[in-house]
Amino acid sequence: MKRLSYFLHLLLLTVLTSASSCDKNSPPPAECPQVRRAPAEFLAYWYFPTGSYWVYHKRGANPAEVDTVTVIGTEVRVFQPGFNTYGLPTCTELYDYALQHSNRRYFPGTSSNNGFRGLESLQTQEEGGQWFVTQESRAANLSPLGFLWSYPQRPVGQPIANQGPILLDTLPVRVPAGTFNRSVHLRIPFLDDSARVDYLYSYHLTRGIGTTRRVYANLGTWELTSYYLAPK
Repeated sequence: MKRLSYFLHLLLLTVLTSASSCDKNSPPPAECPQVRRAPAEFLAYWYFPTGSYWVYHKRGANPAEVDTVTVIGTEVRVFQPGFNTYGLPTCTELYDYALQHSNRRYFPGTSSNNGFRGLESLQTQEEGGQWFVTQESRAANLSPLGFLWSYPQRPVGQPIANQGPILLDTLPVRVPAGTFNRSVHLRIPFLDDSARVDYLYSYHLTRGIGTTRRVYANLGTWELTSYYLAPK
């Protein structure tokens, strides 16, 4: 068995060496001369290291209802020129982000792989100097949000993207975890029948903290009570 393994390894090495020598006259694959990076001001509202978590309590619930949202994965992708980008830009850092809910009663998942906990996935887009992050809910009962935040920040009263949430105000938000001044308040103008679908109706994002309040159509208001931001 050891001799066979050695033979296969030697054969693979020979093939790779041969292929390399045959391609000596081929032009090298194109590489990005430079990579565009998302502004720190944009990332500060929603992008945090793996292991960070936020604890929310449902307002008025008796007994108490708690939901801990945890960052379970992050990834930064850069598409090189000539690659299939699926419509996304090349030479640009694109961020993938995964969150997991702990409360299975209000945010149930659809897979036993994560204990039937609800998931959220976030992805970035960049177009003409505009940065966007979109959110997809993977909880069994929630409608996906779509656009979550954009940069540069749009004026109060305007949508942050075409058919996206409206920026209502930039006033401080007061929740059990404290009063946070660097906050934005957004509302989703969904026209769905709220009697038949659950969706995020409005929310507050706080710079350097993340989501501080969430108001759902049928699931109540969830406010931040404590949080932990993992070191970068």
